[in-house]
Amino acid sequence: MARNAVTVEFTGVENIQEIFNKMPAQYGKKPVQTAFIKAAKPFIAALKANMPPKLSSLSKAIAYKRGKGAAISVGIYAKKAQKTLRDKKDYDAFFPLYWNNYGTYGNRDGSHTFKNTRKGKTANRSGGIKPLRFVERSWDATKEQVAKDIQTELVTQTDKFLKKYAI
Repeated sequence: MARNAVTVEFTGVENIQEIFNKMPAQYGKKPVQTAFIKAAKPFIAALKANMPPKLSSLSKAIAYKRGKGAAISVGIYAKKAQKTLRDKKDYDAFFPLYWNNYGTYGNRDGSHTFKNTRKGKTANRSGGIKPLRFVERSWDATKEQVAKDIQTELVTQTDKFLKKYAI
């Protein structure tokens, strides 16, 4: 995924902040991150399955990273694999996957808000790689499952914590 964060909104769980506030101080980020990592597995699998076949060798670039707080991020990460393209140059896996997801030149994805506009040097070029939007399709197909799994895993991890510390 591009380096844009994805916000997950749960409905029917309005009191989740209150639950976290009542948790003992020892209940650290690790059990919450573990729950998020387990719940993210369907999204990661769908992302790898929806990748363009010509780039399937770059599936190592799809992973999760633990955040500083009780959070993780899942997507396409740099410095995980290399790909030699038609110009005979080696590129980090992030770039061909990003280009295939969002498109290039005149074919850039119109539904995505890009941080930077096209540079003047390429502003008049047409064509380019067509956007496949495989990251968005993967997320749309799995977001309900991920939300459900987060709730289930949080209960499981909380039970483990409570048994461990006998609260």
